[in-house]
Amino acid sequence: MCKISDYPGLYAKTDEYLRRESINHTIPGYEFLRKAIVIRKVEGRILSEELFEKIKEGSVVPANEKKPDDRDDVEQWMLEAIRSAGIDISVESFIDQIANEISL
Repeated sequence: MCKISDYPGLYAKTDEYLRRESINHTIPGYEFLRKAIVIRKVEGRILSEELFEKIKEGSVVPANEKKPDDRDDVEQWMLEAIRSAGIDISVESFIDQIANEISL
C-alpha cells in the first residue's frame, strides 16, 4: 500500500494535477483516484482488479446505487469523479495519463 507518509511529494503532485483537471475533491472518487495514480506511479501497471483491491485497503468505500453490476464500487466512484469534471475517457486511461505526467 502506498501511504501518504511514504510518498508525501507524490501525493501533493497528484493533488495538483487533479485540481488542474477540475476534479471535485468532495466526491469519494477523488481520494480513490489519488491513491490509484500514486499506486500506478510507484508499482507500475497492474491489473484493474488488483489496483481496486489495493485502493480499498485502509479505505471505507461508500455504497453506490448507480453502479452497474459488472463494475467495482471504487471504479464507479472514480468514474463519477472524472465525469463530474466533464472528462470523457476511461478510468484506466485517466489514471495512466496523470501517472505518466507526474515525476517521482
